[in-house]
Amino acid sequence: KCKIVGGQDFAKISKQERDKVEHLFGRPCGESIALAMNDESVLWLDDLPVAQLSASTYRVKYAWTQAVICHGCESGWFSEDLLVTVSLELLQLGYTATRLVPKIVCDAGRKADWSLEDRHFRAALSWFGNGDVPSKRLAWVASNVVAIAMSEPSDNIQGDKVIVALLREVAGRHDGQTLLKQFFDSLDTGWKAVPVDIERLRGLIRQVIT
Repeated sequence: KCKIVGGQDFAKISKQERDKVEHLFGRPCGESIALAMNDESVLWLDDLPVAQLSASTYRVKYAWTQAVICHGCESGWFSEDLLVTVSLELLQLGYTATRLVPKIVCDAGRKADWSLEDRHFRAALSWFGNGDVPSKRLAWVASNVVAIAMSEPSDNIQGDKVIVALLREVAGRHDGQTLLKQFFDSLDTGWKAVPVDIERLRGLIRQVIT
């Protein structure tokens, strides 16, 4: 059950802390943090640095939109389509901490007919350039998306454009060229169980490796 409450709890914090929080986050956010200090409350926001700082400094519990929707899907309250839509909207709005799985990227591609002009699909591909995503997770998502993009688009030319766009996003990371070379070197050993044209993929990676 939800209810709308005022920000009176902000006044319970010492003036020094109030001034500090208001300077860092603004008064509305400060009032929300003060409310979340109550054991029965959770701070719901998508600004990860604010959430992490609030948790470490003020010991508040926090949640973010994607996690709430994901929990709702697991509980049967929401459909997976909603999770895909919300995740893509968060990326489009610039929330780089949004987590992606192959299904979200591929669903975005299918809805866009694999067109790179679609804003949601472009936002999904931009995730691969996020240097904060752990390299192992990025490689797992990328390999699955690449395999689908090589087989599902109606023609190979469009599929190749998607893969090259994804690889160029990876190349933009601080460790991008290293990841691409590891990706390239793994083609002979790590892709035997994946139904892809290895030589075709090898040629696409060569376009991006510098």
